[in-house]
Amino acid sequence: MGFLSVLSMAQSLVKERVQVGETVIDATVGNGVDTQFLLRVVGVKGRVYGFDVQAAALESAAQRLSTEPAAGSVTLTLRSHDAMEA
Repeated sequence: MGFLSVLSMAQSLVKERVQVGETVIDATVGNGVDTQFLLRVVGVKGRVYGFDVQAAALESAAQRLSTEPAAGSVTLTLRSHDAMEA
């Protein structure tokens, strides 16, 4: 199974389980590709909290997400996901 097939399968699983309006976490934002996918799934009534330890990655993600209709539903945090609390 190739990388794109694994990615497609993972996205299908997320779409089956995450509903519009829910809150989700992207623990490793990177350039924001998966964050953007999650944002599109939860929509304007949902929330996406994203974490990364690299400021440049978060800046890139913020740029990517800025054109999304639900961009205001994302909170990006410069912090390791290891520091998340329940």
